[in-house]
Amino acid sequence: NICSQIRTFNFWSMTLLIIIGFILVRQHGLRHYRPSFQTYGVLFLLFLLSVYLIGNLFFLGNGTRTLYYLVDILMVVGGALLIIFFFRSETDLALFATFAETIGVILFVFSILGFGNPDLNGPGWAPFGGPITFYRLEFLAFSSALYLYTKSEFQFTKIIHLIISGIALFSTLASLSKAALIGSIVVIIYLLFWLLSNRDYKYTALLGTVFFVVFLWFTFFKGSIMSTKIVESNVDDYSMSHYSMLNMKEYYSADIRFENLTRTQQARVVALWNIFKELGAPNYRTNLPAFMRYVGQVRIYRDNSYRMLMSMEALKMFKSHPWFGAGIGNYHSVGINTGTKQFEEYRYPHNIILEILATAGLLGLFIFALLVFYVLVNLHQLLIQRKNILFFTGYIFFIFVTSLFSGDYYDFRSFWFISLVVLSSFQTPLLNQKETINWRLA
Repeated sequence: NICSQIRTFNFWSMTLLIIIGFILVRQHGLRHYRPSFQTYGVLFLLFLLSVYLIGNLFFLGNGTRTLYYLVDILMVVGGALLIIFFFRSETDLALFATFAETIGVILFVFSILGFGNPDLNGPGWAPFGGPITFYRLEFLAFSSALYLYTKSEFQFTKIIHLIISGIALFSTLASLSKAALIGSIVVIIYLLFWLLSNRDYKYTALLGTVFFVVFLWFTFFKGSIMSTKIVESNVDDYSMSHYSMLNMKEYYSADIRFENLTRTQQARVVALWNIFKELGAPNYRTNLPAFMRYVGQVRIYRDNSYRMLMSMEALKMFKSHPWFGAGIGNYHSVGINTGTKQFEEYRYPHNIILEILATAGLLGLFIFALLVFYVLVNLHQLLIQRKNILFFTGYIFFIFVTSLFSGDYYDFRSFWFISLVVLSSFQTPLLNQKETINWRLA
C-alpha cells in the first residue's frame, strides 16, 4: 500500500526525533530559551492551516476516514511542538545531522548487500518503505554531511563527511526515481547559484566536483542497479502531428481540401475525426486546415504511472468545488500499480498543490502557500547570518520539488519539520534565568 510506504518515512522520522530529544534532555537538562518571532510565526500559521484542515475534514471530508486524516493532521502539529521542545542550539542541530548522516550510510550498506525489500515498489534502491522513504532520507544525509563538513575543524573528518555526502547523493539517484533526480538537479543548481552569488568559490568548486563525480559514478553503475529489476518506461510521448498527418505538405495551406488528399490520408483524417469530434474539433469537411491545426496540437501519452489521470481527477474536483475543495479524504482514483501489478486505490494525486486544491480549495491553498512563503523567507534571513545552513535550505527545496511528483500532505510534513529544526536550533537563551533546570532523566 502506497500510503503505508509514505508513512514509513514519517514514522522513522518521528522515532528518530524522539530518540535524539531524550538524548539531548539527558545531556543538557531542560534549558530556558526564548523562541524567536520567526518560530512563533511558523507555529501560528501551521496551527491556522491545521485548524482549517480539521474544519474542512469534519464539514466536507470523507466521514469514513475522519479519524485517519485527523491523526495525520494532529501528528504534524505534535511533531512541530516536539521539535520546538528538543532543539535549542546549533549543537542540537549538529547532533541531528550526525544521526541523519549515520542512517544514510546504514541504508546505503543495506542496499549494497541487498538487505530488506528493494523490489517493494518498482525499480531502484529502497531497502525499507519504498523509494520515497529511501531517497528523502538519503538526501537528508547528503545535506547533513555537507553541513557537518562546514563545521569540522580537522581535515580527516572533513574528508569523511565529504565521502558520505557523495555516497548519500549516489544513493538518492540510485532510487531511480525521476522525482529524486529532478529534485537533486534543482537543489544542486540552487546551491551553486547561492555559493557563486556570495563569491564562495571554494565551496562552489567542492560541490560541483562532488556532483560531477557522483553523476559519473551513477552513470557507470546504473546498468548494474537496474539489471536485477524490471525496468519500465513511465511515459511514452506520441505526437499526433508526427504520424497522423504524415506526408501532408499542405499542412499550413488555407486552400487545402479534403478531396485533394489521397485515400490513405482521407482515411486517417476520418479516423481522427471520430476520435476528436466529441472534444470540439473543427469539422474536416468545412475547414480542413483548422482541423489539422487542432490535431497537430494534441499529444497522446501512455501514462503507466497514472500521474496524468490523477492530476485530471484533482483538477476536476477543484473546478467543481473551487473555494473550499471537495473535502479531505474525498479524492479517489484507481489504477494499476506499476510495481505490484495490482489495482490500487489512490487517495491523493501525487502532487501537493493539486491535492490541496482538490480537497481544501483556494482558501486552503492560500494558507498553505502563505506558510511555505513565510518559512522560506525566514530560513533565508537566517541563512544570511548562518551560511552553513545553506545545505538544509537545499533539503527544504528538495522536499518541495519532489512533493510535486509524489506523496501527500502527511508526507509533506518533513518540510515543516526540518525548517523548524533549523530555526529552533538558533534560539535566544534567557540569560537572566538559570540556564538549566535541575531535572534529568533517570
